Amino acid sequence: MTPFEVFEISKIELQDNDIMCYYKNFAQYRVIAFTIGGYMSAIAYPSTPIFSNDKTVAIIVSDSGFLFSDLKTKQCKIIRTTRNEAIKQLKNMNKIDEFPDF
Repeated sequence: MTPFEVFEISKIELQDNDIMCYYKNFAQYRVIAFTIGGYMSAIAYPSTPIFSNDKTVAIIVSDSGFLFSDLKTKQCKIIRTTRNEAIKQLKNMNKIDEFPDF
């Protein structure tokens, strides 16, 4: 059985009547919790990726940082914690031109 620490929440935000949660160890997912009648429900879902021009690389924006995912090699790494730091890192990797929407 997987230890509960693996599913640790790094941040909780109140948005309107919903609760947004962000995983510490799964930057590519987030959770929305909400009420339906007298019941509480939660759904985990993937964050929206930003794809490179050729769709071989993606950046996933999350609360814990910017996850750089190479879809060819199936390797991921957090490149920085802020957008400006992520842009600088992409420039250093010669990848910034591949992400016009970033």
